[in-house]
Amino acid sequence: MITRPLRGSRKHHELRVQPFNKRHRWLRSTTLTNIESDASGDKRPDATLTKLTQLSYGPSLGFGEAKVAQPTTNNNDLCHDLLRLGIFCKEAIDTHHWNACLAFQIHGFTIVFYLMRLRHDGIYTMYEIAKVLFPRSLEELSSFISLKNLRSLAQVSESFWRLCKSVPASEIDVMISNSRPTHPYFYNLIDSSKNKGRTCALRFEQ
Repeated sequence: MITRPLRGSRKHHELRVQPFNKRHRWLRSTTLTNIESDASGDKRPDATLTKLTQLSYGPSLGFGEAKVAQPTTNNNDLCHDLLRLGIFCKEAIDTHHWNACLAFQIHGFTIVFYLMRLRHDGIYTMYEIAKVLFPRSLEELSSFISLKNLRSLAQVSESFWRLCKSVPASEIDVMISNSRPTHPYFYNLIDSSKNKGRTCALRFEQ
Protein backbone atom coordinates (compact mmCIF):
# COMPACT_ATOMS: atom_id res chain seq x y z
CA MET A 1 0.00 0.00 0.00
CA ILE A 2 1.47 3.35 -1.05
CA THR A 3 0.20 6.79 -0.13
CA ARG A 4 1.21 9.94 -1.94
CA PRO A 5 0.03 13.55 -1.71
CA LEU A 6 -2.06 14.88 -4.56
CA ARG A 7 -2.13 18.39 -5.85
CA GLY A 8 -5.57 19.75 -5.21
CA SER A 9 -7.35 23.02 -4.80
CA ARG A 10 -6.74 25.31 -1.88
CA LYS A 11 -9.95 24.09 -0.32
CA HIS A 12 -8.89 20.53 0.46
CA HIS A 13 -5.96 18.13 0.38
CA GLU A 14 -5.93 14.48 -0.60
CA LEU A 15 -3.97 11.29 -0.10
CA ARG A 16 -4.54 8.52 -2.62
CA VAL A 17 -4.10 4.92 -1.51
CA GLN A 18 -2.77 2.80 -4.36
CA PRO A 19 -3.72 0.48 -5.94
CA PHE A 20 -7.06 0.57 -4.11
CA ASN A 21 -9.79 3.05 -4.98
CA LYS A 22 -9.82 4.86 -1.63
CA ARG A 23 -8.82 8.43 -0.80
CA HIS A 24 -8.20 10.32 2.40
CA ARG A 25 -9.26 13.96 2.21
CA TRP A 26 -8.75 16.91 4.54
CA LEU A 27 -11.73 19.19 4.05
CA ARG A 28 -11.48 22.96 4.16
CA SER A 29 -14.71 24.12 2.57
CA THR A 30 -18.43 23.54 3.05
CA THR A 31 -18.92 24.01 -0.70
CA LEU A 32 -17.81 20.43 -1.41
CA THR A 33 -21.26 19.03 -2.03
CA ASN A 34 -20.15 15.42 -2.47
CA ILE A 35 -18.96 15.21 1.15
CA GLU A 36 -21.45 13.70 3.53
CA SER A 37 -22.71 15.76 6.46
CA ASP A 38 -24.85 14.94 9.43
CA ALA A 39 -28.65 14.90 9.39
CA SER A 40 -28.85 18.66 9.87
CA GLY A 41 -26.78 19.22 6.74
CA ASP A 42 -24.62 21.95 8.29
CA LYS A 43 -21.94 19.93 10.11
CA ARG A 44 -19.07 18.32 8.23
CA PRO A 45 -16.04 16.35 9.42
CA ASP A 46 -12.46 17.61 9.18
CA ALA A 47 -11.48 14.58 7.07
CA THR A 48 -13.05 11.64 5.27
CA LEU A 49 -11.99 8.27 3.91
CA THR A 50 -13.82 8.27 0.59
CA LYS A 51 -14.48 5.58 -1.96
CA LEU A 52 -13.46 6.58 -5.47
CA THR A 53 -15.42 5.25 -8.45
CA GLN A 54 -13.49 6.12 -11.62
CA LEU A 55 -13.35 9.95 -11.43
CA SER A 56 -16.26 10.44 -9.03
CA TYR A 57 -16.22 10.44 -5.25
CA GLY A 58 -18.50 7.88 -3.68
CA PRO A 59 -19.71 7.35 -0.12
CA SER A 60 -17.41 7.81 2.87
CA LEU A 61 -16.05 4.80 4.73
CA GLY A 62 -14.57 6.78 7.61
CA PHE A 63 -14.32 10.20 9.23
CA GLY A 64 -11.74 12.19 11.16
CA GLU A 65 -11.54 15.18 13.49
CA ALA A 66 -8.36 17.07 14.43
CA LYS A 67 -7.41 19.52 17.15
CA VAL A 68 -4.09 21.24 17.79
CA ALA A 69 -2.67 20.52 21.25
CA GLN A 70 -3.07 23.41 23.68
CA PRO A 71 -1.29 24.09 27.01
CA THR A 72 -4.58 23.21 28.72
CA THR A 73 -6.60 20.32 27.32
CA ASN A 74 -10.05 21.43 26.20
CA ASN A 75 -12.12 18.37 27.10
CA ASN A 76 -15.33 20.05 25.93
CA ASP A 77 -14.12 20.43 22.34
CA LEU A 78 -12.56 16.96 22.25
CA CYS A 79 -15.68 15.29 23.62
CA HIS A 80 -17.78 17.22 21.11
CA ASP A 81 -15.52 16.04 18.26
CA LEU A 82 -15.85 12.44 19.45
CA LEU A 83 -19.63 12.81 19.52
CA ARG A 84 -19.58 14.20 15.98
CA LEU A 85 -17.52 11.23 14.79
CA GLY A 86 -20.04 8.86 16.32
CA ILE A 87 -22.93 10.58 14.55
CA PHE A 88 -21.11 10.69 11.20
CA CYS A 89 -20.29 6.97 11.42
CA LYS A 90 -23.80 6.05 12.56
CA GLU A 91 -25.45 7.87 9.67
CA ALA A 92 -22.99 6.43 7.14
CA ILE A 93 -23.82 2.92 8.38
CA ASP A 94 -27.55 3.59 8.14
CA THR A 95 -27.34 5.19 4.69
CA HIS A 96 -24.89 2.87 2.93
CA HIS A 97 -25.36 -0.32 4.99
CA TRP A 98 -21.69 -0.55 5.93
CA ASN A 99 -20.60 -3.50 8.02
CA ALA A 100 -18.40 -1.04 9.94
CA CYS A 101 -17.21 2.57 9.76
CA LEU A 102 -13.77 3.84 10.77
CA ALA A 103 -13.16 7.04 12.75
CA PHE A 104 -9.98 8.72 13.94
CA GLN A 105 -9.43 11.63 16.31
CA ILE A 106 -6.21 13.64 16.28
CA HIS A 107 -5.16 15.66 19.31
CA GLY A 108 -1.73 17.15 18.88
CA PHE A 109 0.51 14.22 17.92
CA THR A 110 -1.82 11.54 19.30
CA ILE A 111 -4.19 9.68 16.97
CA VAL A 112 -6.93 7.42 18.33
CA PHE A 113 -8.73 5.07 15.94
CA TYR A 114 -12.30 3.88 16.50
CA LEU A 115 -14.57 1.40 14.77
CA MET A 116 -18.37 1.59 14.84
CA ARG A 117 -20.71 -1.30 14.04
CA LEU A 118 -24.43 -1.97 14.21
CA ARG A 119 -24.54 -5.41 15.78
CA HIS A 120 -27.88 -5.54 17.60
CA ASP A 121 -31.36 -4.06 17.56
CA GLY A 122 -30.84 -0.29 17.79
CA ILE A 123 -27.40 -0.63 19.43
CA TYR A 124 -24.42 1.01 17.72
CA THR A 125 -21.09 0.09 19.28
CA MET A 126 -18.08 2.37 18.88
CA TYR A 127 -14.87 1.03 20.35
CA GLU A 128 -11.24 2.09 20.36
CA ILE A 129 -9.00 -0.17 18.30
CA ALA A 130 -5.66 1.65 18.48
CA LYS A 131 -3.87 4.70 19.88
CA VAL A 132 -0.63 5.93 18.32
CA LEU A 133 1.66 8.77 19.39
CA PHE A 134 3.50 10.19 16.39
CA PRO A 135 6.98 11.72 16.77
CA ARG A 136 7.26 15.45 17.39
CA SER A 137 10.68 15.67 15.75
CA LEU A 138 13.26 13.62 13.87
CA GLU A 139 14.94 12.79 17.18
CA GLU A 140 11.82 10.88 18.27
CA LEU A 141 11.44 9.00 14.98
CA SER A 142 13.52 6.03 16.14
CA SER A 143 11.29 5.47 19.18
CA PHE A 144 8.17 5.63 16.98
CA ILE A 145 9.30 2.70 14.82
CA SER A 146 8.56 0.05 17.40
CA LEU A 147 6.84 -3.33 17.29
CA LYS A 148 3.93 -1.98 19.35
CA ASN A 149 3.21 0.91 16.96
CA LEU A 150 3.60 -1.27 13.87
CA ARG A 151 1.15 -3.79 15.32
CA SER A 152 -1.33 -1.02 16.14
CA LEU A 153 -1.18 0.43 12.62
CA ALA A 154 -1.41 -3.04 11.09
CA GLN A 155 -4.49 -3.74 13.21
CA VAL A 156 -6.15 -0.54 11.99
CA SER A 157 -5.37 -1.38 8.36
CA GLU A 158 -6.59 -4.96 8.68
CA SER A 159 -9.82 -3.89 10.41
CA PHE A 160 -10.53 -1.25 7.78
CA TRP A 161 -10.06 -3.45 4.71
CA ARG A 162 -11.85 -6.42 6.27
CA LEU A 163 -14.86 -4.71 7.87
CA CYS A 164 -15.47 -1.30 6.26
CA LYS A 165 -17.56 -2.49 3.34
CA SER A 166 -21.18 -3.21 2.50
CA VAL A 167 -22.94 -6.06 4.23
CA PRO A 168 -24.11 -8.96 2.03
CA ALA A 169 -27.38 -8.35 0.19
CA SER A 170 -29.06 -11.05 2.26
CA GLU A 171 -28.38 -9.09 5.48
CA ILE A 172 -29.53 -5.63 4.37
CA ASP A 173 -33.15 -6.13 5.47
CA VAL A 174 -32.03 -7.21 8.94
CA MET A 175 -29.70 -4.22 9.16
CA ILE A 176 -32.47 -1.81 8.17
CA SER A 177 -34.76 -3.25 10.84
CA ASN A 178 -32.00 -2.90 13.47
CA SER A 179 -31.17 0.71 12.59
CA ARG A 180 -32.72 3.69 14.34
CA PRO A 181 -33.10 7.32 13.16
CA THR A 182 -30.82 9.97 14.62
CA HIS A 183 -32.49 12.43 16.97
CA PRO A 184 -33.15 15.56 14.84
CA TYR A 185 -32.11 17.92 17.65
CA PHE A 186 -29.28 15.84 19.06
CA TYR A 187 -26.83 18.74 19.37
CA ASN A 188 -29.43 20.82 21.21
CA LEU A 189 -29.31 18.32 24.06
CA ILE A 190 -25.72 19.37 24.86
CA ASP A 191 -25.39 21.94 27.64
CA SER A 192 -23.78 25.10 26.27
CA SER A 193 -22.15 25.93 29.62
CA LYS A 194 -18.55 24.86 30.31
CA ASN A 195 -16.89 23.97 33.60
CA LYS A 196 -13.16 23.19 33.79
CA GLY A 197 -13.63 21.62 37.20
CA ARG A 198 -16.16 19.09 35.94
CA THR A 199 -14.83 15.54 35.87
CA CYS A 200 -14.43 14.13 32.35
CA ALA A 201 -15.08 10.41 31.92
CA LEU A 202 -12.76 10.36 28.89
CA ARG A 203 -9.02 10.92 28.99
CA PHE A 204 -7.46 12.86 26.15
CA GLU A 205 -3.67 12.71 26.13
CA GLN A 206 -1.43 15.12 24.25
